[in-house]
Amino acid sequence: MEKTQEVSVAKGVTGELVCTEAVENVWFSPGRLGRSQSKTPRREEAVVQISASKYSVLSVDDAEEGEVLLTTLNGGDEVSIEEEGENETREEDLLEDEILEQITKENEKVGEQSTPYKKAVFEAVSYLISEDRDDDLALELHTQLLQRFPKDLASLKRAEVLCFYMGQPAPFLSLVQQVLPVNQEESYIHGMLAFPLLELGRMEEAAAASRKGYEINKEGLWAHHFLCHVLQHECKFKEAVEFMEELSESWQSCSSFLYTHNWWHIAALCYLEGGSPMSKIEEIYDNHIWKELEKGDTVPPEVYPNAIALLLRLDVRDALKGSFEDRLKLLAARLTDQENWYMSWHLDILIVWALAKVGETSRARELLEGLKLRLSKMNKKKQQVMQKGIQLGEAVYEYAKGNYKQALELLGSDFNAFGYKITGASDEQIDVFNEMWCQLLLTTGQSKTAKEVIRERTKVRDGVPFMWRLLEKSYTMKGNAEADESAGDRAKKLESSYF
Repeated sequence: MEKTQEVSVAKGVTGELVCTEAVENVWFSPGRLGRSQSKTPRREEAVVQISASKYSVLSVDDAEEGEVLLTTLNGGDEVSIEEEGENETREEDLLEDEILEQITKENEKVGEQSTPYKKAVFEAVSYLISEDRDDDLALELHTQLLQRFPKDLASLKRAEVLCFYMGQPAPFLSLVQQVLPVNQEESYIHGMLAFPLLELGRMEEAAAASRKGYEINKEGLWAHHFLCHVLQHECKFKEAVEFMEELSESWQSCSSFLYTHNWWHIAALCYLEGGSPMSKIEEIYDNHIWKELEKGDTVPPEVYPNAIALLLRLDVRDALKGSFEDRLKLLAARLTDQENWYMSWHLDILIVWALAKVGETSRARELLEGLKLRLSKMNKKKQQVMQKGIQLGEAVYEYAKGNYKQALELLGSDFNAFGYKITGASDEQIDVFNEMWCQLLLTTGQSKTAKEVIRERTKVRDGVPFMWRLLEKSYTMKGNAEADESAGDRAKKLESSYF
């Protein structure tokens, strides 16, 4: 028998929390937050994705049926759960201080009557949402929690997101390996293992973990996602596309973010990198990314990171022309709404580029100034880390305006975008800024530095036509005709080999 409880989220979004009798599976029927989940509960759906940057996790490791747990990921993304019928009417828009007060009261109850597990969860979560938290301590509390309760994959997910925004995959890999022995049969854990392995460049191990998760659950959406990561990194673009498109019908039940993110992988990281005709990119953008915004249950900020990121990659490749420019203008018209701002640094930086690119420079500047204000309210340790986000935002702003020299000065001569993952981006998401930097080097006449950087990139992944085109351009600028021809031939061969 299932129990249904009403869930109220900080911004007034409601849905249902469904607990099975064994209380081993919890999933979220999101209402306005996204598509309804399938009626068959899956362990991986124990993690609720509220938006591209907001998660909430409901963990019921040793709770009794119907017991309420109040847990969250990322400070400020609070969820309050009430037994059905207790309060038939409640205000949807809860202020943050009211929510924090609720959590304090719940904590007091936990201290009096709860299990050791719940006490540990509340301690970890309460610190996680504290105003002046130290990320390292928040991670340590989750580490201690998982040492005692290694089957709590919800808390593991919180730790994953925390490490993600810290830009530190290594400590999360250690955590996953710590709890893996008692979770071997869970498809979800193998996806969680694959991600830090990918971020650390351990591709063979990441591939093995992804395939293990896929073997356990063929409909595991994150297993699909991580296998695509591996195939794309290996420049097996056609194989990646065939694998993902064959499984794409199973994505209808997932969140708008993951749905469009999987299609972003297909379009931006497979078709585009593999030299596919632009018509294929248009088709995917229109039918699987933009069209998602037209659905009544979509959360637009879940779609925007993937829509903007695809158009930015086109811009870096000098392919944002004609109908793609029109698409960007339509998208940017939505992004002027401040309701879409300050959800994640990565999304904000992408919005800065989009607004500045279409001439909405005052709005882009306003967003940048807002980020600076938020930075000023952080503790000093966090300020030092997140200053990179401001730096990248400023550079992207200048790049979008065509001020290439200023953009390059802001990034510096030894820029590496992988050091900017603290904005909330994976290697694949952040790498577009490395490509942008290469273009800036060439555009401002620094062909020698560009050539060295691009050659190193081709050594890591030698099957990307675009990189060979950039290398060809650097040789042309240096007057090296023989090398120029060789790089051009390599690019031409690759462009015709995938699609």
